[in-house]
Amino acid sequence: MNVLIAPDSFKGTLSAAEVSQIVSTCLSANQFFNIKTMPLADGGEGSLELIQNRLNVERVNLTCYNPCGELVEGFYLIQKGIAYIEVANVSGITLVKSDKQLPLRLNSYGTGQLVKHAIKQGCKNIHLFLGGSATVDGGAGIIRALTSGSFAEKNWLLDEYSFNLQHFANLVKDINFKIITDVDNVLLGPNGAARIFGPQKGADSTSVDKLELAMSKVVKELSELVGTNLNTITGLGAAGGMALPIVAFSSKWKIESGSDYFNSLLNFNDAIEWADVVITGEGCIDEQTLMGKGAGSLALMAHNAGKKVIGIAGFVKKHPECFDVIFSSTDHELPLPQIKRQAEQMLRRAVEKLYEYLTH
Repeated sequence: MNVLIAPDSFKGTLSAAEVSQIVSTCLSANQFFNIKTMPLADGGEGSLELIQNRLNVERVNLTCYNPCGELVEGFYLIQKGIAYIEVANVSGITLVKSDKQLPLRLNSYGTGQLVKHAIKQGCKNIHLFLGGSATVDGGAGIIRALTSGSFAEKNWLLDEYSFNLQHFANLVKDINFKIITDVDNVLLGPNGAARIFGPQKGADSTSVDKLELAMSKVVKELSELVGTNLNTITGLGAAGGMALPIVAFSSKWKIESGSDYFNSLLNFNDAIEWADVVITGEGCIDEQTLMGKGAGSLALMAHNAGKKVIGIAGFVKKHPECFDVIFSSTDHELPLPQIKRQAEQMLRRAVEKLYEYLTH
């Protein structure tokens, strides 16, 4: 039996490579399994790790601000004038303690520092991986960092972009941005940046309303300024709308799904064709898994190819039909600190059940 193991990371606890290794180690006890591991990313946490393992790139280290103003050691990758920047690296939700997950005060300034540094290094092409952010600031922090403003613990989206936008436009207009996203949400409305991602990042209903109102004003102003209805652009709601100012002011941009990006890079189609069984998953399998997430896209590809598809997750909120069966580490949500302490042990127990399923 040919078994493809291709999970995404379990956000904040286990990397995609660690999950792959745990599953592979358990299944390798059966000599009749031919195992291939291909850790997955979709634009969120772990994207740069896959790029680093696949391409001959240079790592550039840079001390940056995380969303709540703490200095962290960030980095990006360079190859032949292309900078690879991962939002989760310095603006990720895993960098913010639960009691500081306050989207009305958090911003994307650190990601802006990485972008600014890459541009100063002469990079004319930037691949920006949007998943896993802690912020809903419409990219206001990026504008602030690029236009030489100092860091402050606030969300400048609520000030409705009170910046020198022409200065920002001049800095990014000739940069070719490829924006890689793990979701297909738009900026506004019930499936928009504030209403979908705000609660995940710590926003209560009142905060969500404030963010939605501020975002709608900014989107209206920018749409009129650039002559394009920015709210119709699929995927621009990712990471709390962080790529909004880039799409508004760069003349060269493209939004690409993370699953398509990494499928092109790693060629998952051939791996799926080889496999009899495909094992994939992520920290939480829910309604968003099939909204552009890597694990959901891979599961759908494998299902459509007639393969047996097995899900592995930390927690399951929904069972998409493209999975034949899903095994989870726990049947209820747990506090992140507890999950971090027990993640490997809990996952091993889930994989033991997966092994029994395949061998009986």
